[in-house]
Amino acid sequence: MHPCQASCLTAHEACVYNCFGIALRRSRRPEGDRDRSMARWFSIVVVVLWLAAMGSLVYRDVWPHWAAGDPPAQMPEPNSAQSERRYQSGVFMPQGRVGTSWVRFYEREDSDLIHTQTDLYGLPLLPPFLVDSELTYTQDNRLDTLKLQIIGAPMRLEFNGENYGMDFSCELITGPGPTDRYGFKLDAATAATMSDSLRPFTLLKDLRVGKTWRLRLINPLPALRGGRAQFDSYLVRVTGRETIEHAGHSVDCFRIESSNLRAWADQTGRVIVQEVDLPIFGTLTIRQEPYDESLRMSSVSRRRIQTESPAEVISQRPGNTSGKAQ
Repeated sequence: MHPCQASCLTAHEACVYNCFGIALRRSRRPEGDRDRSMARWFSIVVVVLWLAAMGSLVYRDVWPHWAAGDPPAQMPEPNSAQSERRYQSGVFMPQGRVGTSWVRFYEREDSDLIHTQTDLYGLPLLPPFLVDSELTYTQDNRLDTLKLQIIGAPMRLEFNGENYGMDFSCELITGPGPTDRYGFKLDAATAATMSDSLRPFTLLKDLRVGKTWRLRLINPLPALRGGRAQFDSYLVRVTGRETIEHAGHSVDCFRIESSNLRAWADQTGRVIVQEVDLPIFGTLTIRQEPYDESLRMSSVSRRRIQTESPAEVISQRPGNTSGKAQ
């Protein structure tokens, strides 16, 4: 603006004129400057979105592994007559009941034993069989030995493991010959939470929302279809509280979740319902029910007879003297 013209304008008119001039000069900025400014803001937005995505990934997938603590205690209170030491659960699929599972706890002087027997007779593509497992824990809740075998299947399948300090030595047996034995080692810390995929939990004490731990499950079902037993690792977390219906009552429970696994435990840590997603077979629902020792004994005897040859069965019948010295 020329100085003579500026003297003829009021202060308000001069302010408007100057603002208009600034906007006009900015609109005349070269195209190259505008392109560089847009590229700069685009880069800033991309970096912010990348940092947000990485932060979400770390919080959701990486941090829980770093924060995973010790697993909950799985044994009843020692020397307590009030602690229940025998549990029974029905195993269900959408088509109905497919089996029954029993767990018994034994307290010893220097160790504790969890003996689990799961009788399955309704899984698709598989004959009836019994999964028999024994887990021995030291007094500091460390897994010392593990023995698992399939009874009633057309093939031999056993798994044995023993703790040797830093390593957990394992052997998988899938047949009668020496070539049917596979030896390998697991990290002792990883194997400390090993369990059976057909019944991952029975008792989880001292739960709280947010508690996280690692779990390793043995899945023997693929071996019964000509494959190999699977060892799957999970990160388990207590995600919240939930009220569920069980045996005609509303029960306030801790909800426990992992990939392919969900469970509900009451205030004492007793797991009353759990769901396991098994590849090919679908979802197993394991629901606690009253203990029946006679049903357990009859089921185990039936599967053992199913495994034995006819000659072995005849030789074990009462009154049979064949094969004995006369």
